[in-house]
Amino acid sequence: MRDQTSSRFLGSVEGALSVVAGVLAPLLVGLGLGAVDVTAVIRERAVLQEAADSAALAAATELRLATPASRRIASLASAYASAKLKGDGASPVPAPSAPPSANSDRQAAQSETEILATPQGPVEITTTLDLQKNSVETRLSRHVPTYMLKYFGASIDAVRVAATARLMGASPLCILALEPKEDKAIALLKTSLVTAKGCAAQANSASHNGLTVDDATSRLTATKVCAGTTPTKGPALVSFAPSPIACPPSADPLASRTPIPTTPPCISDLRVRKGEAITILTGPVVQCYKRIEVMDGGSVTIRGGGVIAFGAPPKGFGKLDGLIVRKGGRLETAPGDGATFYFMNGGTFAFLSGSLVSLSAPTGGRYPGFLFIEDPNGKAKKDYHISSVGVSKLLGTIYLSKGYLRIDLDDAAAKTAVDDGDPDENDSLLPLPPGTVPTTPTANTIAGASAYTIVVARKIEVKNKANLVMNSDYSATSVPVPEGVGPTGGTVVVSQ
Repeated sequence: MRDQTSSRFLGSVEGALSVVAGVLAPLLVGLGLGAVDVTAVIRERAVLQEAADSAALAAATELRLATPASRRIASLASAYASAKLKGDGASPVPAPSAPPSANSDRQAAQSETEILATPQGPVEITTTLDLQKNSVETRLSRHVPTYMLKYFGASIDAVRVAATARLMGASPLCILALEPKEDKAIALLKTSLVTAKGCAAQANSASHNGLTVDDATSRLTATKVCAGTTPTKGPALVSFAPSPIACPPSADPLASRTPIPTTPPCISDLRVRKGEAITILTGPVVQCYKRIEVMDGGSVTIRGGGVIAFGAPPKGFGKLDGLIVRKGGRLETAPGDGATFYFMNGGTFAFLSGSLVSLSAPTGGRYPGFLFIEDPNGKAKKDYHISSVGVSKLLGTIYLSKGYLRIDLDDAAAKTAVDDGDPDENDSLLPLPPGTVPTTPTANTIAGASAYTIVVARKIEVKNKANLVMNSDYSATSVPVPEGVGPTGGTVVVSQ
C-alpha cells in the first residue's frame, strides 16, 4: 500500500513539474530572447555613439576655418561616421530649403541629413552646424530588429544617439605680439590700417598702451581683438573693431621650432643689378648669405622650397645685412613654389620704397608654412622693415619671436638702416579717409594678394598710410599653417 501511495505521489510531482515546465518554458525562452534584444540594443548604441563622437570631433575641427560651410562639415562628419561603421558612403536626403537671408550663415543653425550604407543596415546621420555656438552636432539612428521586447510593450523602432563638439577659443589667430610688458606691442600710427579678415589679433603686453593708436584715423579690424590689458582712454577706445577684450597672455605657439643645423660661413654677397635676372635654386642643403641685395632693375626668382639663411656675425658688416630689395628691384618665388628665409645673428630684411616683392612659404621641407623665421637661439632684438606698397604677397607665417616688424610707408628708418639715399616713392600717397575699412585692394595695401598671412612677432608697427591686409583663406592654398596659429588653434571638446 505504501509503495502504491509513494508511486502516486511521485507521479503527481512529476506531472506538476511537467505542467510548470510547460508553462514556464515559453516565458524562459521569451526572457532569453528579450535579453538578446537588450544586448543587441546596448551594443548598437555603443557602436553608434562612438561613431557620432568621432564624426562630431572631426567635423568641429573645420570650425577653425574662417568660413566653414555646412555642406562640407556634413560631408566630413558622414565620412568619419561611415569609416567607423565600415560603411560604403553616404547619399543625401532631400530636404526643403529655406529662403536664404543676407547673414543666414551666422544667424541660424544649419542641418544636413544623409543616409549611410553599412553592413548592419542603413544609418541616418544628421549634422547641425551652429556658428553662433561654434558647435557641430551629429545625430545617428539605425533600425535594430527586436524579437521579444515588443511583447513586453518595450519595442524599439530605432537606436538614436547624439554628440556635440564645440570649438573653444575659436577665432583663427593671425596677429600675435609676444612683448610681455612694453607699450606699443601692436601700434597703428598716422592713418594706418590693419585689416584682419576672418581672424583674430592679440597683444600680450600688460601695459594699457600695449595696443596703441595715435588718432582715430588709424584702425584695426578683426574677428576678435585681445589685449593683456585693455585700453582705457584715447583713440584706442574707438579704433578697434570689435572693442578689445582682456585675454590671458598667449604662450608663443611656435616656440617648439628647432634651429637649422650648422651652416657654412655666411660671407657671400649677392648683388643683382639693373638688367640682371638671377634664379636661386634651393634644396635640402641650407644656403647662407651675408647679404642678398636686389638693385633697381634687378630680379631674383627663388625655386626649390628650401631654406635661405642670413647670418652676418653679431657685429655685422655695415648698417644692415640680410635680404634687401631696393626701389625698382624685384624679388619673388616661382609660381607654385616657395622658400623659407631664416635670419641669424645680425641678419634681417628691408623691402624699401618702390620695391616689388611676391613671396610664398614652402609646402614641405624643414619649415613648411614658414616664410620668415628668426633663429630660435638668437638673442638680439632686431628691426625688420617693409616700406613698399609693391609688397603684394606674403603667403605663409612670419615668425620673428624677438623681432620688431615695422611696416612704414615713409621709409626713412629703413633707408637709414641700409644707408640708402633714394627718394621716397610713397610720399605722394594720399591718406585714407578717417575710419575707412577697405573691402577691395587699395594703393596702400601690403600683402593683400596672399591667401593667408600670419604674423607672430615681439612687436608690430604699422605706420604712415599703410594698410596691412591679413587674409585667412586657408583652404585656398596648399601652403600649410603651422600648428598653433591660424585655423589650427583652439580646443575641440565633445559632449553627448
